[in-house]
Amino acid sequence: PAVIAAAAEAIRSVTGALPILYGGSVSAETAAPYAAIAEIDGLFVGRAACTSQGFENVLRAAYPAP
Repeated sequence: PAVIAAAAEAIRSVTGALPILYGGSVSAETAAPYAAIAEIDGLFVGRAACTSQGFENVLRAAYPAP
């Protein structure tokens, strides 16, 4: 996550307010740490969300209910 945060910060310095999505191997197991990176505005999920259950698992992992 530290490398991703640094990269996103560098990208933000060039792009300004454009949203930055992270999409490198996002899964239910990795979604929470990636979603917690302040410099990242969202996640781009691929194969892990091919099914509705997979999508739900990633969503719940990244953004748990309060």
